[in-house]
Amino acid sequence: MKAFRDGQMVDEFTGVIPVPAIREFLARLAPTVGVGSLEGALAALSAGAIDEGIAILRTLTDTGDTAEAAAFHLAHALFAQAKSREEIRPLLARVKPQHELFPRVDALLRLADLADRSPELDVASALARVEATPRDHDARLDLAAAYLRSASVVDALDALLESVSRSATINDAAARKHMVAIFDHLDMPGRNPELSREYRRKLQIVL
Repeated sequence: MKAFRDGQMVDEFTGVIPVPAIREFLARLAPTVGVGSLEGALAALSAGAIDEGIAILRTLTDTGDTAEAAAFHLAHALFAQAKSREEIRPLLARVKPQHELFPRVDALLRLADLADRSPELDVASALARVEATPRDHDARLDLAAAYLRSASVVDALDALLESVSRSATINDAAARKHMVAIFDHLDMPGRNPELSREYRRKLQIVL
């Protein structure tokens, strides 16, 4: 007897075993309460019920087998609302290196760093600086940061794309790396994967 979850074999036994052992075998396969709650939170985010999804995730971040995943998704949900950015890094710090989501932590940390860039600049002042010095790539990064702080993701992507089109490698390819980090964020539940695909194509064209 082999048990599969999401296409992967997760448990098995061979031969005839007593009924209590079968019940124990099946119990190991059933989702935990935490898993069910996490799935509910992600479903709420995907359906646009952001506040509901965030509220559920907050109940899951402290303990249990879903705490790390809940912290990761909560950090993304808070970033998308352009608020509570001070919570993002502590939440991501809870995701351990052995967790399957750990390779994606750096992308959101990069976005948090970008959003914290030149916080004294609002969109209008950052845009004025770009218009005054159109060849200044740092000014375009500041503009992208201001757009992120105001939750204007499309405008942030456009600012970064313009920087890449002018020079893809300047500042250690910072603009391109920030765009890739935004793509990862847009692929999260409740975000906009279509927008991610659209700008991935645009980035490929200018590279």
